[in-house]
Amino acid sequence: MRDFGKAILICAAVLISPAAAKANVYLFQVTCSNDKYVAQWESGDADPGKEHFRIATGDVNLDCSIYDYNPTTDRDMPRRWCSDPNGVVRGFPPILILIGYSHCR
Repeated sequence: MRDFGKAILICAAVLISPAAAKANVYLFQVTCSNDKYVAQWESGDADPGKEHFRIATGDVNLDCSIYDYNPTTDRDMPRRWCSDPNGVVRGFPPILILIGYSHCR
């Protein structure tokens, strides 16, 4: 009976404990006429892939060039953490993009 109680406690602990998040981090250099920074994305549990985040970065930086991150040349650039494109980019008002605002902070 004692072992059964231990088994139930162990199962409950496993089910209740949060799963470890397996987030990938994607970095892109964003070069605009008046600004240059590194956009940082964290994928979360469901990772749509690097190309998805590259496109999301370009979608909200329409007049900018997007490049792969190069640690040699880009490590000292200011870094902006970007929000989930599935939620924020789709709901981000286009007029704000046109006047220079971004979902990256």
